[in-house]
Amino acid sequence: MNRGKVILQNWDEHHKELENLSGPDAGLGRSITLQKYVYLRAGLARLNISPTLDERIYAAIIRAMLKKMLKEFFPNLILRKINEWKLRYLIMPGLTKMFSAQREENLSMLDKRMHEMGIKGLSGYLKSQLDFEREKIELPLSARFEQEHVLAATLQLEKDGFFGYELARIDATLMGAEDNDRKCSIAGEYKLQIDQIINLLKGAAVKVDTRAFNSVESGEKWLQLDFERMDSTGNFSVCELILDDRDSIEKIIVRAASEIGYHGINTPGVVEILKTGAQAAFNLETTGRFYVQADPRLKTLQYRDEHQQVIPLEKLRQQLSLGRSLSAQKPQVIKKLKIVNEKNRNKGIEL
Repeated sequence: MNRGKVILQNWDEHHKELENLSGPDAGLGRSITLQKYVYLRAGLARLNISPTLDERIYAAIIRAMLKKMLKEFFPNLILRKINEWKLRYLIMPGLTKMFSAQREENLSMLDKRMHEMGIKGLSGYLKSQLDFEREKIELPLSARFEQEHVLAATLQLEKDGFFGYELARIDATLMGAEDNDRKCSIAGEYKLQIDQIINLLKGAAVKVDTRAFNSVESGEKWLQLDFERMDSTGNFSVCELILDDRDSIEKIIVRAASEIGYHGINTPGVVEILKTGAQAAFNLETTGRFYVQADPRLKTLQYRDEHQQVIPLEKLRQQLSLGRSLSAQKPQVIKKLKIVNEKNRNKGIEL
């Protein structure tokens, strides 16, 4: 990717938008030229940060364009030379220093966000992609897990209005599901982790950390896909479920433990597993393994056997009454993501 080429392409697109809005005969020629000057000046300042050989060629072209515009702004030779000097020795070094600091701050913020999602080792790849010129940046990733399943995800970064990028949304596809591939688009503000997105695509409900929102809503917020509804792009609809304090996951587990007659499921570890949408697995001495999963829509828990068939409540009570030797098992997690592009197709990203 040549940032200099992108700068010029982006300006051409912006120029066309301005003409479409105002019309070619609106008398805004000088105003548009001034916008072009400011835009290209800022672009050149960013381009001065570690330019490649090809980008140096475009930087020279942009400098020539700026010089030509200064000649238009300042017909007087002395005034023009003064402004050329100011541009070269005062304005450009200041802008380059400012953009460099903003870029490092933005990289640090995005790297932290990737770590929160469960993705490590993406810093170098992010640094090669962030150019502060494109309105949107796509980071395609893939992960194989549970042998037959593949998660294909595209992280959509968009400009945040402050010369940086933020994670706007995640477009994810689960391949290898029992029926067809499952797709969804998750807003970045939910701050879900990769394993939560996988569980969501499998049909589970996942708890959202409401501290990520400036919301006055009380209670817990959960997300679950509606497999009966999809948009024009084939994404399943994402539904929000709000549970008040009386039906928090902790209180649901307390009630469920009483119903099945086994309070061993009421532990902090099980609570944390269920919040991610994963199944908490228990080894029962008499009848083998069974699984517990949160069902916030019905404000209860689901119980499944080793074949993922629902276990009726009364049957589970009987099984538990025969033997109480239980141990909770942590859910399986994926170990690596792969960056999906031409140059880094086989590069693994640690989770």
